[in-house]
Amino acid sequence: MIRRRDLLAATATSLAATSLAAPAARALLPVARGNYLRFRILREGRQIGTHDLSFAPEPHRLVVRIAIRIHLVLGPLPLFSYRHDGVESWLDERFVGFHSRTEDNGRRLHTWVRRTGEGLVVQGSTQPRYIAPADALPTTYWNSAFLDGPMIDSQSGRLLHPHVHYAGTDEIWVAKGLRVAAEHYRLTGDLRLGIWYDPDRIWIGLAFKGSDGSRITYERL
Repeated sequence: MIRRRDLLAATATSLAATSLAAPAARALLPVARGNYLRFRILREGRQIGTHDLSFAPEPHRLVVRIAIRIHLVLGPLPLFSYRHDGVESWLDERFVGFHSRTEDNGRRLHTWVRRTGEGLVVQGSTQPRYIAPADALPTTYWNSAFLDGPMIDSQSGRLLHPHVHYAGTDEIWVAKGLRVAAEHYRLTGDLRLGIWYDPDRIWIGLAFKGSDGSRITYERL
């Protein structure tokens, strides 16, 4: 298994060998151009919803707001609905908090995460209060650093330890009808999906199986 941190370390070693005098570059959070990302969510190729992220960057702080809306209907009959709203906070490029509320086809879920003097405190719908590892990040997907794990389920607060496999460079479709080169990662274990990031480390695609076995894909608008 090739971990993302191993790839970054190898790249850093190569750069250091060719440019020893160059100052160390400061890692920046991958904020999308225009401070906004929007995906259309497809089920077997038909749109069923949207996933939006808005970024509010300040000199020392970043707030990311997430909104997911899914509606699946059969003619006039509603079959499934999903609504998720979350807010993620960073201070000096360090993750400091997250909270969310979810309505999953009538089932209500919530997650609350806050970095305190005790550590990274998590409380969720299906989890009693616990202290997560200091480097854990929520599964909001936009920041590829979350692949280094462990992960906090953004719906329920459950701590996840999936296996992450680097799958190389693919070309994937975006909603404008273009194919774009992207780095592909596969997650298995307690989180199963494929996720892609463009050359600027901006999230560009997602794919997984729904609970009914249907293929769910994201196309960036």
